[in-house]
Amino acid sequence: MIRNHDLFVADNLTARLRGSGIPGLRAVDVTVDDRTATLDGSLSCFYEKQVCLSVCLGAMEIDHIVDQIQVSDDNHSEAPGTTAGF
Repeated sequence: MIRNHDLFVADNLTARLRGSGIPGLRAVDVTVDDRTATLDGSLSCFYEKQVCLSVCLGAMEIDHIVDQIQVSDDNHSEAPGTTAGF
Protein backbone atom coordinates (compact mmCIF):
# COMPACT_ATOMS: atom_id res chain seq x y z
CA MET A 1 0.00 0.00 0.00
CA ILE A 2 1.43 3.34 -1.04
CA ARG A 3 0.93 6.01 1.56
CA ASN A 4 0.73 9.76 1.06
CA HIS A 5 4.03 10.22 2.91
CA ASP A 6 5.75 7.74 0.57
CA LEU A 7 4.45 9.69 -2.43
CA PHE A 8 5.67 12.94 -0.87
CA VAL A 9 9.16 11.50 -0.31
CA ALA A 10 9.29 10.07 -3.86
CA ASP A 11 8.30 13.47 -5.27
CA ASN A 12 10.96 15.14 -3.09
CA LEU A 13 13.67 12.76 -4.34
CA THR A 14 12.55 13.21 -7.94
CA ALA A 15 12.78 16.99 -7.52
CA ARG A 16 16.28 16.63 -6.04
CA LEU A 17 17.40 14.55 -9.01
CA ARG A 18 15.92 17.01 -11.50
CA GLY A 19 17.61 19.89 -9.69
CA SER A 20 21.02 18.20 -9.74
CA GLY A 21 22.02 19.84 -13.01
CA ILE A 22 22.61 16.47 -14.69
CA PRO A 23 20.01 15.95 -17.44
CA GLY A 24 20.21 12.14 -17.34
CA LEU A 25 18.97 12.03 -13.74
CA ARG A 26 15.60 13.41 -14.85
CA ALA A 27 14.79 10.00 -16.34
CA VAL A 28 15.30 8.04 -13.09
CA ASP A 29 12.05 6.62 -11.74
CA VAL A 30 11.73 6.85 -7.94
CA THR A 31 9.29 4.89 -5.82
CA VAL A 32 9.21 4.80 -2.03
CA ASP A 33 7.70 2.23 0.28
CA ASP A 34 8.18 2.34 4.04
CA ARG A 35 11.42 4.40 4.02
CA THR A 36 12.93 2.32 1.18
CA ALA A 37 13.51 4.09 -2.13
CA THR A 38 13.74 2.11 -5.36
CA LEU A 39 15.62 3.80 -8.19
CA ASP A 40 15.01 2.51 -11.70
CA GLY A 41 16.17 3.67 -15.11
CA SER A 42 19.11 3.87 -17.43
CA LEU A 43 22.02 6.30 -17.16
CA SER A 44 24.84 6.89 -19.61
CA CYS A 45 27.78 6.51 -17.22
CA PHE A 46 28.80 5.33 -13.79
CA TYR A 47 29.44 8.92 -12.66
CA GLU A 48 25.75 9.77 -13.20
CA LYS A 49 24.79 6.72 -11.16
CA GLN A 50 27.11 7.79 -8.33
CA VAL A 51 25.59 11.27 -8.29
CA CYS A 52 22.08 9.81 -8.33
CA LEU A 53 22.81 7.55 -5.36
CA SER A 54 24.55 10.36 -3.50
CA VAL A 55 21.60 12.71 -3.94
CA CYS A 56 19.17 10.06 -2.68
CA LEU A 57 21.35 8.89 0.21
CA GLY A 58 21.27 12.46 1.50
CA ALA A 59 17.52 12.28 2.07
CA MET A 60 16.73 11.96 5.76
CA GLU A 61 13.41 10.26 4.98
CA ILE A 62 15.12 7.20 3.48
CA ASP A 63 16.72 4.27 5.33
CA HIS A 64 17.50 2.04 2.33
CA ILE A 65 17.92 2.34 -1.42
CA VAL A 66 17.27 -0.45 -3.90
CA ASP A 67 19.43 0.37 -6.92
CA GLN A 68 17.93 -0.93 -10.16
CA ILE A 69 19.72 1.58 -12.38
CA GLN A 70 21.35 0.31 -15.56
CA VAL A 71 24.54 1.99 -16.80
CA SER A 72 24.95 1.91 -20.57
CA ASP A 73 28.73 2.47 -20.41
CA ASP A 74 29.98 -1.12 -20.71
CA ASN A 75 33.37 -0.29 -19.23
CA HIS A 76 31.92 0.71 -15.85
CA SER A 77 28.62 -1.14 -15.65
CA GLU A 78 27.31 -2.53 -12.41
CA ALA A 79 24.60 -5.12 -11.91
CA PRO A 80 21.18 -3.70 -11.01
CA GLY A 81 19.49 -4.76 -7.82
CA THR A 82 22.23 -3.55 -5.49
CA THR A 83 20.88 -2.50 -2.12
CA ALA A 84 22.38 0.32 -0.08
CA GLY A 85 21.52 0.91 3.55
CA PHE A 86 22.81 2.94 6.41
